[in-house]
Amino acid sequence: MTQTSPKPTPQVNNSQSKNLEQLNGSSSVTKISSSPVLNQAGNTFKSWWQKQNLKNKATITAILMGVVPSVVVGSIAYLSTNAQFRNQVDLQLAQTASSVTRELETYLNSRLENIEAISQLDVFTIRTFRGAPVTEADQQAYLDNYLQIYPDFDSIGVFNLRGDLVLTTEGRDFGNQFTQGYFSEVINQKSSKISSLIQRNGESYLYMASPILNASQEVTAVVVGSIPVTGIANLFGYIGNNQQDFYIVNSENQIIISSETELVGTTIEEVIPQTRNILGGNTVADVSEVLEGRKNNEEILFALNTWQQDQEQRIWKTLITIDSGTAFAYKSALLGWLFTGVVVTGAAVAVASLLLAGKATDPITKMSRAVKKIGQGELDQQIAVDGDDEIAQLGENVNQMTSQLRNLIQEQQMFASQSNLLKNITLEMTKAFEVNEVFNIAVNEIRQALGSDRVIVYTFNENWQGTVIAESVDRNYPRALGAQIHDPCFEGKYVDKYLNGRVQATNDIYNAGLTDCHLKQLEPFAVKANLVAPVVVEGKLLGLLIAHQCSSPRNWRPNEIDFFTQTATQMGPALERVMLIQNQQLDGFLSVKLKDISFKIAESLNQEKVFEVTTAKTREALRTDRVIIYTFDQDWKGTIIAESVDPQFPQALGAMIKDPCFADKYVDKYKQGRVQATPNIYTAGLTKCHIEQLEPFAVKANLVTPVIVDNNLLGLLIAHQCSGPRQWTESESSFISQLATQIGPALERIQLLERQRASELEQRQEKERIQQRALELLMQVDPVSQGDLTIRATVTEDEIGTIADSYNATIESLRKIVTQVQGGTRAVTEVVSEQEAVIANLAIEILRQSDDINVALERVQSLSFSARLVLDNAEQAEQAVLQANRSVEEGELAMNRTVDGILAIRETVAETAKKVKRLGESTQKISKVVNLIGSFADQTNLLALNASIEAAHAGEEGRGFAVVAEEVRSLARQSAEATSDIEKVVAEIQQETNEVVKAMEFGTEQVVEGTRLVEETRASLTQITAASAQINQLVTTIASAAAEQSQTSDEITETMADVATIASETSTAVEDVARKFRKLLKVSENLQESVSKFKVS
Repeated sequence: MTQTSPKPTPQVNNSQSKNLEQLNGSSSVTKISSSPVLNQAGNTFKSWWQKQNLKNKATITAILMGVVPSVVVGSIAYLSTNAQFRNQVDLQLAQTASSVTRELETYLNSRLENIEAISQLDVFTIRTFRGAPVTEADQQAYLDNYLQIYPDFDSIGVFNLRGDLVLTTEGRDFGNQFTQGYFSEVINQKSSKISSLIQRNGESYLYMASPILNASQEVTAVVVGSIPVTGIANLFGYIGNNQQDFYIVNSENQIIISSETELVGTTIEEVIPQTRNILGGNTVADVSEVLEGRKNNEEILFALNTWQQDQEQRIWKTLITIDSGTAFAYKSALLGWLFTGVVVTGAAVAVASLLLAGKATDPITKMSRAVKKIGQGELDQQIAVDGDDEIAQLGENVNQMTSQLRNLIQEQQMFASQSNLLKNITLEMTKAFEVNEVFNIAVNEIRQALGSDRVIVYTFNENWQGTVIAESVDRNYPRALGAQIHDPCFEGKYVDKYLNGRVQATNDIYNAGLTDCHLKQLEPFAVKANLVAPVVVEGKLLGLLIAHQCSSPRNWRPNEIDFFTQTATQMGPALERVMLIQNQQLDGFLSVKLKDISFKIAESLNQEKVFEVTTAKTREALRTDRVIIYTFDQDWKGTIIAESVDPQFPQALGAMIKDPCFADKYVDKYKQGRVQATPNIYTAGLTKCHIEQLEPFAVKANLVTPVIVDNNLLGLLIAHQCSGPRQWTESESSFISQLATQIGPALERIQLLERQRASELEQRQEKERIQQRALELLMQVDPVSQGDLTIRATVTEDEIGTIADSYNATIESLRKIVTQVQGGTRAVTEVVSEQEAVIANLAIEILRQSDDINVALERVQSLSFSARLVLDNAEQAEQAVLQANRSVEEGELAMNRTVDGILAIRETVAETAKKVKRLGESTQKISKVVNLIGSFADQTNLLALNASIEAAHAGEEGRGFAVVAEEVRSLARQSAEATSDIEKVVAEIQQETNEVVKAMEFGTEQVVEGTRLVEETRASLTQITAASAQINQLVTTIASAAAEQSQTSDEITETMADVATIASETSTAVEDVARKFRKLLKVSENLQESVSKFKVS
């Protein structure tokens, strides 16, 4: 960064003094000694004079007395005026040199800051951005973008440490820069530099260079921007309009920038040789006066200003030149007018002398003595005039001339005094840093200069009502400071006139035709005469500068009016400068406050904290008496929910206010961003109802801006001034508007976080509830796996309740089936046991028949009875077998229903698994949305980066926006981090959902296993059915045999042999039946053992 070097104390040695004398055209004066020739001429003239008569002497004397004073006065006036004009020319040249230096230094510093901003871009210092590699195309795009942002650069390039060009805009080639001095200085010192003059393609350039530093603060590359010298010279085109030339000279006295572009690259000594002994490398004395020299064999004037270009103490110089003929063109005109005046005066005196010479000598002698005294400077001499002849006229002319000379000298003295006073006043006003200080300087100095009784500054508000804000008054007269005066005719008749420069001088207010209303405004302050001039600031009528004469009427002289007008004119620039300084200070202060408040708002985690920070910090930043946040309900009734107020004023927190006109007139305006500044509620045209709403809180002025959340008008952010009216500045309005825009995103962010936390809590609770209910269901139905069919699951109204209900129905069906099977097996066992005893008895009887066939004949009757008994038992056995078959068939049907119920349970479990899978798919959709939010955060971060670049281009005016852009980037990063957390939560939900799906699948497998067991049971029942069919067949056979025995009992005797055979066959059959009965008993016992494991009651 360059800065202007301090001015060293000039050490002028003998050689420098000699050089300055030569430049100023001064020379030593050689004394002319007396010589005999001069003595002889004097004696001749004396002799000649003594020979002249009185008339000739009188004539000659009159001519000399008339011409010599004119010549003397004209010469004095010429020399005085010439000196003043010379001072003005010197001052103008010096000011121009200083102005060019400041402008050029500011311009070069700004361009160097632009290059520094490019070198600090992340795109040149990092390799990846959000996981994506930074490509050369990205860097090229940023360079091209910055070239459009900073059009003063001809081209911008990036060089490696070997000086080779890596990137450049528009394909411009700088060539290798390693051998350039500035390039090595940038790398070695790690700081920005401005090069010396560099020639490229026949044109002259200045290079701006800045190093690119990595994270270890090591130089990795250098950014270089080239600015054509012609482009810089065009910035100072206004100098040529003043017929001046400028030269910017570096430490080697080489011209690097000039209005004469053909001289760029040459040394200044070649153009102005007289600078050779004044200018040196880096040690030069700052020449305060304007010097004379020659350029192209023509006389010129030049002013010199030196300044430090960088930290290496390299001194640059600014020279402003003007042609002497142009600067002093007025001298020839002035000399011509003076010569004409002297000639005319001499001729008039000669004629008068010839006419009066023959008259009386005594009046001429007296007149001669008087004129002699006048010639000696006694301008208070008056010649006594008698009569009306030429001598009397001559006397009157001499008296008049004396009076004119006296008035002329007085006016010149007054003019010089007022000019000096005006310069001092202007200088004092330029040193002021407050508006009131400027006003006080003006009124005090003007009253002293004019000798008036009072001088005031009278400013206007927006309704053209005036207030006296500054006053200097004689203590014998009443004070007007603070007085408020309203002239209803002023706005319509006089505003435009005063804007056009009207100055009103009133010698006597009672004879000036003023209205009675106007006189009544002046009389309380004892005004007899006044002088009024406008104070215009930035093209607007700020107020009036007024001088009052209270002692008596006063005839204002033209020079007094001119002085007064010039002073009022000078107040405008002085006030503009002070206001600019104050606005810059206010802007800087508010920018810092806006950044701090934005940070604190972003750190707030709830709405109450946001409102508390906003009101407290806004009141502190604006230095106002109260700041509130006023929110609306659905009927647009307002409530003050946050307040920061000075303790000496009433509190408004909690107050409820309804404005019946608000919904119809102002809602849409505030939604569009309206900011309403009211400097005085009593003069702003507010309704009586509105004023009555504000008065309980002592409001005198307010500043209102909307608070927008989700494109809806949440409320208003309002600043109150209670101590008195207040003129709100544009900076303050912009500050509170920007601050209000920060509240909306902060509240939206808080609402989003609250919704996210509520959603996470709800999902976690729902998940825990489902897990708890599933665990309870499993614990309730677990005894079923041990055979306990009396268990019932608790049925609820959720999904788990549906599964529990299906479980209960299935268990109930299974219990019924098992109960039926148990009953059937017991019945079969009883029947088989009974039949086994019968079969045993039958076998014994058959054996007896076989052993003693003879006895059988005798016992035919007994055999017939036994056969009938067997027939009866067989029929009973057949009935029991049929009953067992029916029980088995019912068991099979129950088993089928059990299988159907288990299949229904499996379908329910499968449907539940599908719903859980769909829950997992929903979480995947949430994950996609979260990824999309992350993408939005990345895009927001990129947009914020571009906004930072634009803010950097905007300079000081864009710093507030740069702060907002940095905050947006921070919020984008926080959003990305929150998105990452949400992705983790969604992943956990997906994992736990998968575990639930697995548990459901395991349950399905258990249901399938139960189905398999039921199928095995049904197969066993089928086997029992088959065995029962065989038993039924055997019983039928026995019954047939018994019937046959009964029918053939009469033929037993005849067929004994056959009986023996039949007995043998019957024995075999009985053994077979016994074997089958034992097998049936074994199956029945196994089935009974299987079903006994189930608990049904």
